[in-house]
Amino acid sequence: MDNFDLRKYLAEGKLLKEEKGINYLKDAFETYLAGGDTFTNKPGETETVKFKNDGSLIPKNKFEVALQSLPTTVKVDVYKVNFKKVGDNIVGTFKIK
Repeated sequence: MDNFDLRKYLAEGKLLKEEKGINYLKDAFETYLAGGDTFTNKPGETETVKFKNDGSLIPKNKFEVALQSLPTTVKVDVYKVNFKKVGDNIVGTFKIK
């Protein structure tokens, strides 16, 4: 292991966690859309979705990993969702298409 770079190893591990977190957010948002949730705003307006750490849309262990990738923007279908941490929740905002 002459060429082992600890900094690179740790950085790659963090990147993998961030990628997993983003995938968990994508999956949760797709579940939210598939659930038939009706938007409260009109097309062109901004809508907000809140993910709680209750296991309903993101399992609790995945929620913690998703938190590590915040803030981030995720593209899901036609939606560009901006996720951030608000209190103990993950809040996504997006324009209704």
